[in-house]
Amino acid sequence: MCNSLNRSSRIRVRRSAPIRDKDLTTGIGSRDTTAIRKRPNVFKRLVYVYIGTSNYDADCKFYLETLDARLAWEFKEFGARVAAFDLCGEPYLLIADHVPAPSKRLIYQVEDLDAAARELKHRGWKPDGGRFEVPDGPCMNFKDSSGNEYAILQMTRPHLLEREFLKPRRGEEA
Repeated sequence: MCNSLNRSSRIRVRRSAPIRDKDLTTGIGSRDTTAIRKRPNVFKRLVYVYIGTSNYDADCKFYLETLDARLAWEFKEFGARVAAFDLCGEPYLLIADHVPAPSKRLIYQVEDLDAAARELKHRGWKPDGGRFEVPDGPCMNFKDSSGNEYAILQMTRPHLLEREFLKPRRGEEA
């Protein structure tokens, strides 16, 4: 399906129906290609790139000082430390000390997790584990045939940690 190179390594372009302005939906980087694909596109947008770290403090310093990222939030619970960095808007980069480095998981927002899982299962998709909760909402992991990691996420509590992180803590009010 993805074989776009012929034997002489020249690029072969497959023609498809053009994407028109009316095919685009609102939201950064999102588009509804249902009319082109003839079936629903369950993925709304990429919301997070989740990576493992073997040196949490050094990596936080690298993103904050070297790359000048904004710390959107930091989570320290259940024996795990996770930080979200805003490098250029969404998707945010999440680093996690409970995930082995190097690893990356792309997390895509879906409108309805159960409906998306049903549609994807109908197409032959298999989840990697069961449904679980993250601060933004319910989530499911999956892998492609090469072992690359992905997740689908229903944003029922969007940006909850970012809102909580920005609130003044007791005794810190100005």
